[in-house]
Amino acid sequence: MAENFMERVVADRERFSLRLGVEPSVFDKVGKPALTGGACAAAGALVATHVVGPATVIKILGVTLYASSGPVGWAVGAGVAAFGAGYAAHVLGRKANERFGTTGTYKKEFDGSLSEIGRVVADIVFRPMTALALSDWNEARRDYILQEFDRWGYNGEWARGYVSGLLENGGDVLGPTVEIVSKKGFGGRAIRDKAIAKRSLVDRAIERLDDAASEFDGAGWIVQEKKEQIRRRLEERYSD
Repeated sequence: MAENFMERVVADRERFSLRLGVEPSVFDKVGKPALTGGACAAAGALVATHVVGPATVIKILGVTLYASSGPVGWAVGAGVAAFGAGYAAHVLGRKANERFGTTGTYKKEFDGSLSEIGRVVADIVFRPMTALALSDWNEARRDYILQEFDRWGYNGEWARGYVSGLLENGGDVLGPTVEIVSKKGFGGRAIRDKAIAKRSLVDRAIERLDDAASEFDGAGWIVQEKKEQIRRRLEERYSD
């Protein structure tokens, strides 16, 4: 499924950044001016050079398509060059639209998208305590997890859908978390900025796990043992 860059995962980026211990500016999108205008200007300069020059030589990929001199050669050469410039502008425009969208904001693999980062943080920080809660799922545990999402600034509707999805999918809830933490860096995920360290996210996951264990069953040995199993699994698979 294609990622939806417009989905609102985090509702309060200041609260979210506070919980992560980073500046809100980390989430700013990297904006770069579209290249299409510059490419067209360069193509126009190329055409002008051919028109005013003493001879017109048009080459594409090293193959000479037209070479002449004089007014006729300049006119024909300018036409060929204009066609090439138009085609190049079309291709560049299409590529630019794919990369910039309609907003002119550059979308590289990490573009500072708050929603993309929010998803990764949810997978690392919130899945472990949800896995702990599933050992004896009830409304009180669900509400506790949703309150934690709210404390971190997540969109309430998205958080409810996220938790419901974990319940519906079943299987190894912790699996995706282990997969992320076991890979080098973030394994190609959204987070690229060094300000958000994976080690820091794992530490926060363990903190949330400890708090959830205390909330769910105090010092009850069943919950505590489950918590230790989850913690060991994260630590054993963690890779810088």
